[in-house]
Amino acid sequence: MIHIFEAIVFVSYSFLAAIITAGGSMLVTNVLSLADIDLIKAAGLTSSYFLVNAIIGCYVFRSDIVWREVKNILPITILGAFVGSIFLVNINPTILLSLMLVFSVRFIYKKIKIIDAKEVVKDSFLKEQFIGLFAGSVTGAALPGGGFLNSYFASKGFTLSQMFGTLNFIIPFVFTVKVSVMLNAGLLVPSDFIGVAIAFPFLIVSNTLVRKGLIKLSKSTTDKITIFAMVIFSLYALVTIVLNLRG
Repeated sequence: MIHIFEAIVFVSYSFLAAIITAGGSMLVTNVLSLADIDLIKAAGLTSSYFLVNAIIGCYVFRSDIVWREVKNILPITILGAFVGSIFLVNINPTILLSLMLVFSVRFIYKKIKIIDAKEVVKDSFLKEQFIGLFAGSVTGAALPGGGFLNSYFASKGFTLSQMFGTLNFIIPFVFTVKVSVMLNAGLLVPSDFIGVAIAFPFLIVSNTLVRKGLIKLSKSTTDKITIFAMVIFSLYALVTIVLNLRG
């Protein structure tokens, strides 16, 4: 029954992805933990889900991928994922979340400034490398690096479809590193992937329907959805930081 529960969680989130464009990793991990799944194990299950779902999403959103961004940010993000995965249980999550909160507030400000922009804003190569390294590290450390990257892409003027396409090309590489490290460390075993296997055919359907829905939305509507998700992600990070400091 636990694998059925996992599959339901995975498929349910895949439909919510258009609204919750940031922090999905933390959300899914916490929901899985409600079934008394250890948090580290839940982080691994979440990683396996995002790995499979991103491969599907990459194909569905293939025409929306911003290849320039992929070329600049992918290699350093993979390196960051390796570093973050190695130090998964040793990195202080409060420090990382605090940094993510600062960046996220900055991204929201930038997104609001360019809300009517017609073209993608270009950043310096060094800035993109830093963002990629940081995002990969927090993803590897079981924090919402994918949501962080989505917020960054949004601040550059990406549409929701471009965000999904570009992120879904990068994420499989990042989570392959993370899942491999967790398998090697014994934190995951092959049987842990049963829930993802059950969800697989339904994820194909959900990703297809999500893209069809996004295409029909106006730019103004998608911008509002993006900003809403970025604010929710920032509030979630803030609450988590406060709770960690009090606990």
